[in-house]
Amino acid sequence: MKSGPWVLAWSLAVSFAAWSAEESTLRLPVARDTWFSAVGSEADCNLGGSSRLKLKSIQEMSLVDFDPAPLKGRVVLQASLHVRLSGDETLKRVTVGTFASPWIEGTAETYQPQAGSSTFRRQRHPDVPWAGPGSDLTAVVLGRGGSLWASADASAPDAQRWQTIPVDPKIVAARIAGVSEGFFLFDDTGTEWTRQGEEFTMRLFPNRFVHSRQSRRDSAPYFTIKLGPRDDEPPTAPRNLTAVDGVLPAGEADVAWITPEDRGPAGTIGFFVDIDGKAAPRYLIPAASSPGEKVVMRLRDLGLPPGAKVRVTVRAADGSGNVGPAAEAVVRLSEKRAPALPGQTPETPQTAGPLPVLGNARVAVLDALDKIHPTTRELIPKRPPRYLAANHLWNAQEKQVRLCAAKNEFVEFQVAIAGEVRGLRPELVFAGQGPKPAVSWGRYGCVASKAGPLPDPVIPLDGPVNLPDPQRPIAGQRVASLHCEVYVPHGIEAGVHRGVLRLQSHDARLDLAVTLEVWDFTLPDFLSFLPEMNCYGLPAGEREYYRLAHVHRTVLNRVPYSQNGIVAEGCAPRWDGRRLDWTEWDRRFGPYFDGSAFADLPRRLVPLECFYLPLHENWPSPMEGNYNGDYWAER
Repeated sequence: MKSGPWVLAWSLAVSFAAWSAEESTLRLPVARDTWFSAVGSEADCNLGGSSRLKLKSIQEMSLVDFDPAPLKGRVVLQASLHVRLSGDETLKRVTVGTFASPWIEGTAETYQPQAGSSTFRRQRHPDVPWAGPGSDLTAVVLGRGGSLWASADASAPDAQRWQTIPVDPKIVAARIAGVSEGFFLFDDTGTEWTRQGEEFTMRLFPNRFVHSRQSRRDSAPYFTIKLGPRDDEPPTAPRNLTAVDGVLPAGEADVAWITPEDRGPAGTIGFFVDIDGKAAPRYLIPAASSPGEKVVMRLRDLGLPPGAKVRVTVRAADGSGNVGPAAEAVVRLSEKRAPALPGQTPETPQTAGPLPVLGNARVAVLDALDKIHPTTRELIPKRPPRYLAANHLWNAQEKQVRLCAAKNEFVEFQVAIAGEVRGLRPELVFAGQGPKPAVSWGRYGCVASKAGPLPDPVIPLDGPVNLPDPQRPIAGQRVASLHCEVYVPHGIEAGVHRGVLRLQSHDARLDLAVTLEVWDFTLPDFLSFLPEMNCYGLPAGEREYYRLAHVHRTVLNRVPYSQNGIVAEGCAPRWDGRRLDWTEWDRRFGPYFDGSAFADLPRRLVPLECFYLPLHENWPSPMEGNYNGDYWAER
């Protein structure tokens, strides 16, 4: 059985205290139960009326409960859960843990959404979460939400297909104390595999079923609890209840206290906390530590205003259900507010004028992430009807494009052209002195999809372009787009920069006004997180691919070996069986590591942030001739 060291000490103390007391064993029937599925739409379904419970690793798990009243005032020495199999699969290693939230059993017999009942996603379907916003069942089990857990091997099935699961006494004690709302059951085994020599067999997530309380009476699950001495003495009050200094989001605070000793043999197991006289959500309250050790509680999700003062009251509970005296403190919630950004994206214009024209073609400006179907003109994602004439970047009535960016940031947009244009030369020029934005242009290539051809790759322009492209014809094409990318350099002045977007074709010209508001802060050259693009190979001229990723604030990371274990040519130093020769490898990859390959790029000289080494099962020591088919866990 797996449990923490303080649990072992707690259990030993209980056993020592029990030597002189009369022991007894109670049988308690499961009074309510359900199972949960985390899979797809099943996560919104209740199963509280099913005649079976299911355990299936991370996909499906169960919850049971009994009436703890007969156990009040007694010390738990030993506990077991008895279940009868309802299928061919047997239970093996099972976790039984506490449950840090109230729950509603429900009555659904199969996977069915049921208003007001508990599901994997909701404490009460459809809109009450298990814990904070966006939480699901995992927020209140297996160590989260102050929950406790322990694992054990189930007994082999007997002749009637019953199995016994040992339950750590502390899990039962938490239920007696009222700091747990039930017993969470989780299949630790999950997928099984076996080997016979070189023959490998895998069984993916077997379905393990047991009878529920809704089954026949002679098959319903039950607990046996071995009880020790009485304990009517509560723990002492928590000590040193105080706020913890730290920078926290607005409306939150950390409070800490010392876990007190229990005056009886049961041991301190948990706490009850009130905030201004109202019970705090159970998932916020920590489990008890060893006596004399500190615990910390985060006050959040309380709907209280930033900077408010609240009275925090904490009482300790022991494993026999005794609750001790209160400790109180006044705590001030954080006033920290998110800093105001130095600028805002322009709002969408309230009025939409007609689209300007270039010859016989109509022109619109829109977000670079929008897609326009080349034949139907459908926008993906769907947009309001006026979007092409008035959006966050574009005001057709004023023929104006509005951009905002920090220094060292790229800002992009697309120019959609509905109609035929020949010899088009796009140009964006900014006025003024000093460092200016760098502008590059591309056209959208189309790729096949279930919806027909859709724009996706951006292909750099190297001269005048014809739209639609006669070299890449699409039957019925009515619209095509150009892509404009503007890089705002480090040294540019903050403020509004004005420019002109000129579209010049063989027989027409259209000028659009452009404003670029540069905010007075600079994006760092080093990445705050790594948007990693993996691949198993690169075409010739690989350095340009690394440079392209570097420019766009992402990381290209090639896996240097294939799934068959062969290291690609040049992706590992030469090995002659005695020593490694790094000469060619250093020449090829060294410029990425010292940043010299990126010296002329916006994030100049910043080295490659991550890189796959060739070390794996087949290099430098080959598997062939060295492989041992033995498995260490079977020894």
